[in-house]
Amino acid sequence: MIRFLVFLPISILLVLVSIIHILALQNEWYWSYAWMDMLVHFLVGGLLGLTFISIARDLSSLKRMIIPTMIFVLLTAVMWEIFEYFVGLTFFSRNYGSDTTLDILMALCGAVISIIYISFILRSRLAQNFDSRKIM
Repeated sequence: MIRFLVFLPISILLVLVSIIHILALQNEWYWSYAWMDMLVHFLVGGLLGLTFISIARDLSSLKRMIIPTMIFVLLTAVMWEIFEYFVGLTFFSRNYGSDTTLDILMALCGAVISIIYISFILRSRLAQNFDSRKIM
């Protein structure tokens, strides 16, 4: 059951982000709606957080996973922003610095929500009967 409670949101987020991203590119929503970019960065941050925690499989102490998860999401978000810069996706942005900062913060907020979600699962009655170290 625990595996399902982690795998399901990872799968849903992956599909949701993919659909939103494809539609946003096709319909130029990233350039029409300022919040679209923030939404995608938030969802990807949550996806990265859940994925990192499930791959690390060290949920015996979630407190030990908070900092590594946040660092992983932060580094991934920074690498993505560097990629966007070198590929030229930021050419149209007048406020590159604030946009980049907000993108990274939104990814970190998504990671925080993923940590809260995992914490909730581990503290729930459903998780009490399972070995939390064998999440996936």
